[in-house]
Amino acid sequence: MKKVRRWIKHKIGWVALKMVIALINILPLRMMYGLANGLAGLAWILGVRRQIVFNNLNRAFGREKDSHEIRAIARETYRNIAKNICELLRVFKFSQTEIDRIFTIQGREYLNTALARGKGVIGLSGHLGNFPLMGAKLAQEGYSCASFIYGASDARVVKLFFNIGRHLGIDLIPTSPSYASVRQSLKWLRKNKVLCIQADRDSPQGVFVDFFGYPAATPIGPVVLAKRTGAAILPMFVVRKVDNRHRIIFGPPVELEVTGNKEKDILVNSAKFTKIIESYVRKYPEQWLWTYKRWKTVPQRTQKETQRTQR
Repeated sequence: MKKVRRWIKHKIGWVALKMVIALINILPLRMMYGLANGLAGLAWILGVRRQIVFNNLNRAFGREKDSHEIRAIARETYRNIAKNICELLRVFKFSQTEIDRIFTIQGREYLNTALARGKGVIGLSGHLGNFPLMGAKLAQEGYSCASFIYGASDARVVKLFFNIGRHLGIDLIPTSPSYASVRQSLKWLRKNKVLCIQADRDSPQGVFVDFFGYPAATPIGPVVLAKRTGAAILPMFVVRKVDNRHRIIFGPPVELEVTGNKEKDILVNSAKFTKIIESYVRKYPEQWLWTYKRWKTVPQRTQKETQRTQR
């Protein structure tokens, strides 16, 4: 019975997604953003992941902002997420001229200098702004860009994202199986291309570093890949402007700290990368993905303390 309910849920979800895609692709751009705002309002009223958003925001900013400020960030977060999704589902209609019009690149000189080294570039990024669309502008400008794609419960959704990636000129690297993902990533970087990594995912296999004052399980991939290839590490983020245009921001290269101790190198550099991501989230808080359970994995000691408290 459970499998039947899950099948029905996926079936209804897929049909609804197809209908939304069809609608988005026939609406003028201005009306599409109006639809996005309407969908955001509906999701807010229905309380879709709203408690998660408030939990995350209170954890990150509860000591700095009052409840009205946090609520305002939360509402704007829903609007930005809805706009991001609508834009992503409209990509088959976006022309190269439109992409050129809505995207600008800041810090291009950092990217060009890094690629001139010939060892590839790791774009250190996060779930900020419309991050899946960054590669569209980079591809248009002649930069080869790849990103990771994570497993989804519906194979049709995965196929849709692969089709979107191909249309945008972005290579997508599946994270599973992990050995194949690592091999493909190393090969990509050794061809002196750009690999964008969202390093703010919850990673049970990673290391715990500080994120907004709390330990967050953090992926070690950026450090490991950089050490194995010598690739340059550049902060790489995209932010939405008030007119719904987007600015891609490349920061100066981040130097790896190498001590000779593998575990220490991973921990120290992962902490450094996470602080960079946090600085961008602090600057554009309404554009980060607060619906995501960033602190889902907790240190074992914390788990044991929680269990003792609950007894």
